[in-house]
Amino acid sequence: MWRSTNSANVSNWALKTTLVDNVWRTNFNTIFGDQVVASKNDKISIKFNLWILPTEVWTTASWTGASVTEVNSKLYLQSWTDTNGTCSAYSLERMRYHPWHDIYVYFTYAWLDWWVEWATQYVWAYDDNDWYFIWYDWTTFKAVRREWWNDYARTQAQFDRDTLDWNWPSWFTIDWTKINIFRLNFGYLGVASCIFEVFAWPHIWWIAFNSTDTENALQDLAIENPNLPIKIEITKTSWTTNITWYSGSWNAWYYNGWISFVWNIPHQWDSWNWITLTWTWVENVVIFHIKDTFNGKPNYVASSLLRSSFNSTASSDILKVQIIANPTSVWWTAVASLTYTDVNTITSTLEYSNNWWVIVWWTVIFTEYLIWWGWWSWAFAWTSELNAQALWLRGRAWDYFAIAYTRVSWSWAYNALAALQWTEEF
Repeated sequence: MWRSTNSANVSNWALKTTLVDNVWRTNFNTIFGDQVVASKNDKISIKFNLWILPTEVWTTASWTGASVTEVNSKLYLQSWTDTNGTCSAYSLERMRYHPWHDIYVYFTYAWLDWWVEWATQYVWAYDDNDWYFIWYDWTTFKAVRREWWNDYARTQAQFDRDTLDWNWPSWFTIDWTKINIFRLNFGYLGVASCIFEVFAWPHIWWIAFNSTDTENALQDLAIENPNLPIKIEITKTSWTTNITWYSGSWNAWYYNGWISFVWNIPHQWDSWNWITLTWTWVENVVIFHIKDTFNGKPNYVASSLLRSSFNSTASSDILKVQIIANPTSVWWTAVASLTYTDVNTITSTLEYSNNWWVIVWWTVIFTEYLIWWGWWSWAFAWTSELNAQALWLRGRAWDYFAIAYTRVSWSWAYNALAALQWTEEF
């Protein structure tokens, strides 16, 4: 994380080390002065050397010709030449803020067509309401904090740490049209400043060029939701220039000194009664929905499956049990139209609907065969458990996922049970 680990300033020929970095943070210390002797915990880690992975990055293009693609191992956005061409990309995973734990956000980017008037070219950590971002406003680059669409911005000439135009203290001139490495560092706690930095190794290392200066300055929070994704967006309202952007990779992480389950709330669900299944099609035992709102606010809580158990009373048969992500319908009823019951109204963001109807249109993310071994094994019911943590089975807000059984052989009805344990990452 830091350049030097020496315990004192040393000058020995050309070798110089220091206890502080160029933002005057003491080596291995956080914004709050805590010594970092902990592991780095990635929350967002995205690269584009092969393709844009749809389970990690969501892309949109709202006009003919606008697109988000992978070109030469880079994320490539273009608005096309139509006046209203727009496009965006954002990480489906969000930073998970822990109080008193710094968050670090990294990305590489180049503003190739920064000069186009009346276009917005945002990049950094933001969602619909809360933003920390850099953009060009047709005259100059700006570093911006946006809290519920109220902007607090500084132009490049007003950057409070370094104006990046061959002036003190870095004597560094940034070329915004080249791919640079940027970093956000914020401690939050409601009002802790966010620091904007650019990497200039090996000559200067990290250059902090702006901070939001929100300590001792606000009667409200700096932003309302610190659990933000990495997002980039082009919106064009004039000209016929094809605005283009490049990005190499994204990362966001926090540090943690020990394995902490604070704000990991455990839950379980079980079918309780045997559910009778009769079809040879893919039959639903239960379908879960991670709600898009919780306690009257947008929900950004992810859920991780810890353990599942599947059982059946069928004999002389082979069954297939599956975990299915985002089915379109259950017995041709849209999943959003089903009747759901809260797992726990106060502590859980999940709701469920359990019935035996057939699932239509699906993506399978886990499959297990349950095989009857005969009466001699005393196998009156099958049991199968999966290593959900190793499979990294996670759900995000708005997701649906179902537990489904399919009869592979024989023809008579059978009963099914299912039980799941998961944790919700508040």
